[in-house]
Amino acid sequence: MASFSRISCIFGVLSFLVLATEARVLRNGNAGFVTTRESHFVLDGSPFLFNGFNAYWMMHVSDDPSERYKVSEVFRDASAAGLTVCRTWAFSDGGDRALQGLEFVISEARKHGIRLILSFVNDYNDFGGKSQYARWARNAGVQITSEDDFYTNQVLKDYFKNHIRVRN
Repeated sequence: MASFSRISCIFGVLSFLVLATEARVLRNGNAGFVTTRESHFVLDGSPFLFNGFNAYWMMHVSDDPSERYKVSEVFRDASAAGLTVCRTWAFSDGGDRALQGLEFVISEARKHGIRLILSFVNDYNDFGGKSQYARWARNAGVQITSEDDFYTNQVLKDYFKNHIRVRN
């Protein structure tokens, strides 16, 4: 009988923790941005601890409305597993179609209380990236030595900032 009582007590405490965690997720699900305070992440003035995952493909899969269920399923399953942050691509420099997919990804993440880390540029030739900015600059007559000028050349940096500004 004593062991049953102990098990009931443990189950009760675990149930309380699950409910308290669930309430915190729902209450903060649409709260502000995560920031830093010294070397810690902070959300609405409190420490922000998280479990996360990478899913680079979401924006591009969401381009096709018949495939969007995959994104919804991943966010649903991730949320159920206690994951709260997802890093995903948010770039397709030079193309607008993928950005419609990104809007869906952002909407689904919000529904499931998952915050996003959005990568706005890449280092590859596919999907634009710094090579696209270098092409735009060369086509405009800007003298650059390599694609790595993306990090130092003010014209390329301004192209990138403008691209982000226009997408917001």
